[in-house]
Amino acid sequence: MHKLWLGRQAKRDPLKRRKDLAQGNAVLEAVAQAMPHYPLDAAFAQSIPQELAPLWREWRGGAER
Repeated sequence: MHKLWLGRQAKRDPLKRRKDLAQGNAVLEAVAQAMPHYPLDAAFAQSIPQELAPLWREWRGGAER
């Protein structure tokens, strides 16, 4: 979630922003697919700080999971 947040910061170097977004998405995908002991479920979603909630919703809406 932190990498997704960094990737949305306008003041960040554009090359780093692109890399941050890719890394953030890759980590969430890896957790979702290979780490069932870390469920990305409603309880997890409720634990996310409000500032990051839109990024979470965007990621969840991006593909069937």
